[in-house]
Amino acid sequence: MAYGLAKRGAKDPDSFGKGNPNGIAAAEAADNAVIPASYIPLFGLGIPGSVSAALLVGAFMIHGIQVGPLMLRDHPQMLFTIFAGMVVASLIMLAVGWYGLRIFARVTDVPQNIVIPVVIFLCLAGIQVQGYGTFGLLTVFGFAIFGYFLKKHDYSFVTFLVAFIVTPMLEMNLRQSVILSGGDIGILMQRPIALTFVVATGLLVLHLLWSSYRQYRQRRQHG
Repeated sequence: MAYGLAKRGAKDPDSFGKGNPNGIAAAEAADNAVIPASYIPLFGLGIPGSVSAALLVGAFMIHGIQVGPLMLRDHPQMLFTIFAGMVVASLIMLAVGWYGLRIFARVTDVPQNIVIPVVIFLCLAGIQVQGYGTFGLLTVFGFAIFGYFLKKHDYSFVTFLVAFIVTPMLEMNLRQSVILSGGDIGILMQRPIALTFVVATGLLVLHLLWSSYRQYRQRRQHG
């Protein structure tokens, strides 16, 4: 999402995907902002905003610490230690990135005829180690063919990757909601926040379909 927003707001969006460092900076900045941002609902409301925050809740519960708005009163040292640790981690990341940039950039000097076989070997070896067997290998080759046609017809890889990451989270949370409601999926239409997201998603899909249709008509008129 950060990459898409940076590309949309750039003066030269065509340079994204062709070496523009702003695309990498936007994605990495958003990635680094996820963890601290997830702690806001965690310490403010006691609701974990990410997987790491949920693990942190479990660690606090083991030590008998109740996460929530009262944590600032009952355990201020613990809270400020976490904040200080995040600041120190950011400074360390800045130093490593600043001084290690030239070393990390040398990876791009490795020829592709060496990098690609190594990456393929590691992917296939990882499938075998995880125990997916023949089905996993066939799945990888299937997605490789699928990716080839996506690249050939100039489809967005970023959109596919975002969907690949977000969809399992969507399925898990939807399944949890249905289980808590006793199998009634209509609960999503009874809660204001959930209904707002459903309506917003529907409007976004309609907007994308309408934009695609307009672009198709413009190409036909100019073609």
